[in-house]
Order: sequence, then C-alpha cells, then structure tokens
Amino acid sequence: MKDDPLENNLYLARICHLSGMPEETIKYIEELIKLKNGCISEEERNLLFSSLKSLINTRRDSWRTVNALESKETKNQSSLLPRVSELKQCLATEIKQYVNKGIELIDNILLKATNNDELKVMYAKIKGDYMRYIFDITPKDKEEEINIFREKADENYKIGLNLCQNLSNLNTTKIGLILNYTVFLYEVIKDYKNAYIIANNAYQTTLKCLKDDNYDLTLLKDLNKLMNLLKENIGKWSETVVQENIDKLSNELSPINNNESPSP
Repeated sequence: MKDDPLENNLYLARICHLSGMPEETIKYIEELIKLKNGCISEEERNLLFSSLKSLINTRRDSWRTVNALESKETKNQSSLLPRVSELKQCLATEIKQYVNKGIELIDNILLKATNNDELKVMYAKIKGDYMRYIFDITPKDKEEEINIFREKADENYKIGLNLCQNLSNLNTTKIGLILNYTVFLYEVIKDYKNAYIIANNAYQTTLKCLKDDNYDLTLLKDLNKLMNLLKENIGKWSETVVQENIDKLSNELSPINNNESPSP
C-alpha cells in the first residue's frame, strides 16, 4: 500500500465497514475529515453516517426492549428493577454520545466546509433526526428537557425545508427530509393533519414529476423506496385525520344538540 494517509485511511475505513466494525470505520473517517478539512467525498460521508446510524439504531432498539421490560418489572415490583433501569440509562448515555459525535462533526467541521445547499439540507435532516432520537429516550418527567429536544428537532427540520426549496422535487435528499419531518409531526408533535397534508403533497408532486422522462434513472431505486414509505404513511395517517375531523365535528355539534328542546 502507498504511504498516502488519505488513501490508507479510506481503505481501512472501507475494510472496517465491510467487516461490520462501525466504531473503527468512524475512527478512520474522522482522520480523513481532519486531513481534508471537512471536504470529504460522498463515499466518505456515507461511511461516516451509515456507521453512526448503525451504532445509534442498534442501541435505540435495545433501549425500547429494556424500556418495555422496565415497565413490566415496575408492575411486578421486581428486585431486579434497579439493574434494568441502570441498563436502560447506559443505553441512553451511549445513544447521546454517538448523537453528540455526529452533531459536533457537522457543526464544527462539515457545515463550515461546504456551500452546497443539498449537503446543508442533509446535515439539517440528520441533526433533526438526532434530536428526535434524544427526545424519544428522555424520561417523561423531565418536561423541560423534552421541550428543548422537541424544539431543536423542529428547528433543524425547518432549516432543511427552507434550504431545499430550490432543489428538484425528485431530489432524494429533499424527499427524505420531508418524510422524516412528517413522521416527526405525526409522532412527536401529534399534528396529524399537517403531517398528512405535507406527506400527501410531496407524494403527489413527486408522482407528477416522475411522468417526465428527464430524470436520473440511477436514483430511481432510492426514490421508489422513499415514495413507498410516504405512501404507506399517508394510508395509515388518513384514517387518523378522518377520525379527528369526525371528532371535531361531533364536538362542534354537541352544544347545539344539548340545547335543543326535547320533542313534545
């Protein structure tokens, strides 16, 4: 192998990624980020964020399992409850560590090294996602922290949405941001109506653009995946929105009905 630190670190990052070693992959990409002053390639970005995603999602899945077990042990007044709670806290700490690493790299180096709007949208989306992950694992009794993470997630998603206005409606980064933002609206903000409207508008707009033959076929696979996720969410959410409108109408009519005089 040539004595080139750029080539060497990228090669080792590829090997670690293929070997299922995300932490080691991140280590080599961090070296590349320092050597290249944040101007990393698409492949290097993918290696970094897919490795962080793997580490975070594995622990998020574990946290959900342990959280469910903690609820069960609480009901059973189990003597093992303190250990289960400790394990959940350890997982939460690890999730925060990886999230913070990603945010620090974005804010301190990667964002400063680019003027590309699409990359800025991607970074805003990632930061919004990360804040949503922290929101998910924050104890429900810590209301102030919950509000902070919810507001930070909303802020980053909206920064991305403002930046992506000039991107093509077939741009997968843009559609991915809209997809995740609508999930945030639905699951966190509980704004079912707007989640449905924004997702449906994006889906219909993209569908219309796909009728034009002038798009990159190499993006079709990723585009179809995102479109299918949007369609699935729209189908599920439409029932909630319809029921919400029915409930609202019932509430509006109930005072009228209550004030009606009984039939003679």
